[in-house]
Amino acid sequence: MVAPGAPRVGETAAEAETGFDTLAEPLVWAPTAPMPAPPLRDEVASLRASELRRLAALQARGDAAYQYVVDTATRICQVPLAAIALLDGDTLWFKACAGFNVETTPAARSPCRLVIDQGPEVTVLDEVGSDARFAGYPVFAALPGLRFYAGAPLITSQGVAVGTVSVADYEPRELSPVQLRTLELLARQTALLLEARARHR
Repeated sequence: MVAPGAPRVGETAAEAETGFDTLAEPLVWAPTAPMPAPPLRDEVASLRASELRRLAALQARGDAAYQYVVDTATRICQVPLAAIALLDGDTLWFKACAGFNVETTPAARSPCRLVIDQGPEVTVLDEVGSDARFAGYPVFAALPGLRFYAGAPLITSQGVAVGTVSVADYEPRELSPVQLRTLELLARQTALLLEARARHR
């Protein structure tokens, strides 16, 4: 028998005394690597511009397929206004519109930017025409009395939000879960359409 505290075969006196094996090399405890910081606004804008160039999304307007998307949005959501808008730097480009006709506007104070920043969910805004965040936005100025707005982000295959599919109304309203889901699906369909057009151009 081995006396208590006596070294075993191959065991040092220190190991016998402490009850722990001695490591050949000391452990080095390194702090966990920090989570990467989210991209800065300028970096996001650069990624968005790169995606728009890759898709050649700003080169054509009047495509019947995009017009079909906004017309469908007005019918499903039962609203008079809908649009596909693309955000490029300080400019908002309208790929297709229903109920109004605008080609470009300054992006400042546009709800499109808010929808993109909010994330992948549909953003619903009540009393949008009187919301101080959008005061002076040219489209709302041209459509006085606008009250309701809902927008879904248009996200590319690279995970970059480049615009929105949105609907609006002069009356307050509440979209049903089916209508909200349809608006989201129309945004996804528009993203797929942009990708398909880019592959076949």
